[in-house]
Amino acid sequence: QIGYDIIKADKEKLAKTTMPNFSFVGANGKEKTLYELSEYIKYFYDWGIVKKNTLEQIKDYLLSLKQDDLLENNSELAIKRSHPINKEINGFQFMFSKVEYPILVHSFGKYDVITEIIIKEKQYAIGTQPMLYLCFPITELKNSQNLLGRIAEKNECAEFVIDKTNIDVFVEMFKIFGTLSPGLGCVSVTFLYKYLLETYLDRSGNKFVSYISPTIVFAAVFLFAFCLSLKFRPWQTKLISIFAPAALGVYIIHLHSYIWKYIMLDLAVPFLQQGPYIALIKMILSMVAIFTICILIDVFRIWLFKVLKINLLCGKAENLFKKFLGKIDNA
Repeated sequence: QIGYDIIKADKEKLAKTTMPNFSFVGANGKEKTLYELSEYIKYFYDWGIVKKNTLEQIKDYLLSLKQDDLLENNSELAIKRSHPINKEINGFQFMFSKVEYPILVHSFGKYDVITEIIIKEKQYAIGTQPMLYLCFPITELKNSQNLLGRIAEKNECAEFVIDKTNIDVFVEMFKIFGTLSPGLGCVSVTFLYKYLLETYLDRSGNKFVSYISPTIVFAAVFLFAFCLSLKFRPWQTKLISIFAPAALGVYIIHLHSYIWKYIMLDLAVPFLQQGPYIALIKMILSMVAIFTICILIDVFRIWLFKVLKINLLCGKAENLFKKFLGKIDNA
């Protein structure tokens, strides 16, 4: 099985990559770096063997895919289980059934290398996921001694050489990776966006998914324009006037460094492992809950400021400061 990225917080796995300083944000919100498949492609891109337009074509292709096009959502690739029947084995009664796992095999033209995709149950979550495997004949391995016709020695190593003659296999495999599931598609597209931005515009690709991203800014503008067009009844206007002053508190609270690091950072990761529809519902509910909790916290803060007359004290302090500045100016 071939890998494609590593979470940077996992120091043990991070030691396995040759690019620990490269960074991008994955679909699960975690900071990642390149590993194996994506690592190979970047090296060959830097060497001028894999071309920019090839990566852009892969990016455009993956962005054009719909949810139903992904292998994870293909109904023809569902795992089949036979109806269980009673069966006695060695004096024990069992419920016996058969399970069929779909397997897709893709051949890379003239190469002896193939890739197998097996649809299996998720190891740590509910649902299924496609698993991609790289398969090649033992004759592709380079060793000082021929491996055919003998038993390999203990700790004996052999090399699989990736060069300009077969790198196309791994580029095509990267494209296949993006068609497996939404998560892997996001990883592929995010990596391509980030790398193309950093290579040709000399900018961090992380800005593409930050608050200063053009797409995020346009979304905020359109949301603001939409809210301006709404018509509210008097009781709705009164309710909004109560909570509106606390809206800034939502932003300040949920993006506080401690709140973000210990609560928000990986909050949605378990949702992404439960399928797109359940993940969407849970993310919406989480956003509503976070907004409500933060609003209530800031409403309490506003009430507390009134009780303690903080605004009055700030006004007095402001007047004293203005008088002090006036004396300095007159002097």
